Amino acid sequence: MFSMKKYLRLTALCLLLMLLAGCAAPQGNPLPSETATLPPARVSFEAPIGQMDARRETTVQLYLPSLDGTRLIAVNRRMALDPYRRHADLLANALFAYDGDEAQPLPRAQNLSLQGPIEISCGIATVNLSAQALNLSHEELYIVFQSITNTLCSCEAVQSVNLLIAGVQPGLDVASETPAGALHLNHTDDMTTLWSRALSQRNAADGTRRLNQNVTLYFPAAGGMGILCENRTLAFSQITLPHMASVLLDALSEGAKVLSGIPACPPLQHYLSDKVAVNEISGERVITLRFTQEFGSALLEKGITRSCMAAALTYTLTTYLPGIAGVEMYIGEEKVQSITPEGTYQGAGETILFQNGIMRRQQFSIFLLSQAKLYFASEDGTLQSVYRAVPWYEVPNAYNLLLELIRGPQYYDTGSNRLRAVMPPFAATGDILGTSYADNSTALVNFTNRFHDLCKDLTPQEERLMVYAMVNTLTELEGVSDVCFFIDSTQPEHFTTSISIPGRFLRNPDIIAP
Repeated sequence: MFSMKKYLRLTALCLLLMLLAGCAAPQGNPLPSETATLPPARVSFEAPIGQMDARRETTVQLYLPSLDGTRLIAVNRRMALDPYRRHADLLANALFAYDGDEAQPLPRAQNLSLQGPIEISCGIATVNLSAQALNLSHEELYIVFQSITNTLCSCEAVQSVNLLIAGVQPGLDVASETPAGALHLNHTDDMTTLWSRALSQRNAADGTRRLNQNVTLYFPAAGGMGILCENRTLAFSQITLPHMASVLLDALSEGAKVLSGIPACPPLQHYLSDKVAVNEISGERVITLRFTQEFGSALLEKGITRSCMAAALTYTLTTYLPGIAGVEMYIGEEKVQSITPEGTYQGAGETILFQNGIMRRQQFSIFLLSQAKLYFASEDGTLQSVYRAVPWYEVPNAYNLLLELIRGPQYYDTGSNRLRAVMPPFAATGDILGTSYADNSTALVNFTNRFHDLCKDLTPQEERLMVYAMVNTLTELEGVSDVCFFIDSTQPEHFTTSISIPGRFLRNPDIIAP
């Protein structure tokens, strides 16, 4: 009797394991038709139509001054976050509105608000506070800056933070001469240590020592699509705006160190006809760059558009240099008064006018990109990852990532040599009925019947590559662990003949080329 019970328990356990394997294991290896298998698990999720609202409740950490004011501490809060968007704006606004009893509110929190969305590109966030923040002292501002930095750097997508006020870097002193640089997570030092370290930077470059700071540099992306950024530690022997601007130009000329596939900039200072200057125009400090007439040809030889170079220079200089409202640029005797971008995702063909010839950071916001990780088919039958420069706000959006897969490999993709499309030929934007999320971790994708019909011409191997290109791409998103597919809001048996649609698909790392 004992052995029979043991046998029945083992049999039941095996059946249960088979059922679980059918629900969650990667479904890319079709079994012969004569093999008996358990039916795949059906899901109870609602098929999405459009980009459905699917906010997820999660615990976030807000960094605020401790009750005794000595350090920044983490306060846990439950928040509903939209998975299609970066969460930085919600976190910053939660900091400004904090009224709990675990910590102190931020200094003069009623004066704090965002002036536009927080930009996140390549792991670097840039926060632009409204002009009311200027009512704070520099020490109070630094507490606010580090609080925002610690809070945002708790997110997976952010490693460092730049802070602006009304589009201008405020600096660390009243004279707006000492830059703050890109800040990083620091929850170990007390407030006195943090502020003392910041103050010491004022005298760091005194002729015998150098100021070493983390600086965000913006580079023209390939294909004239926009600009991408990376951080670099730079050394400044003087804390003067012309000197610091010259160091930034040299760093841009050296090219990107972390980003790949970025066209090389010409040696910028080589093409200057005069030294970098700081001028005051209508009460605002402006960096003046005078390039020779040959500079235009040098940009063309490097495959860089004038508009992207202007965007890279303006973003780099105004993000780091304190008190700089904008940049004026000459090429030969011509002062650049306008640009007409050509290859950008938005605004291509629309002229941007610069009042008084001053190029301002916010005028180039359509140029800012980030990198999305996509998967396409390689010649050896595996998937190869590529990084594609896309508008920064589209990176966390499942719908937009699927559209990029439909577009197929592009010449400007980083690592795109000899790759093939994974989606069926003639697939189009309208073939995606909707995307959403369920259970806080499952991405839901609803295709049209037309898309299903296009898939019928795929071979089993092509079908497998298509499915796992989508699954592996979407599971790159923060918090997404699996993907569920629908066809016209239902779940038929297969895309073609080999991959069962019902159930949830886990990420498949084995199909990715090493």
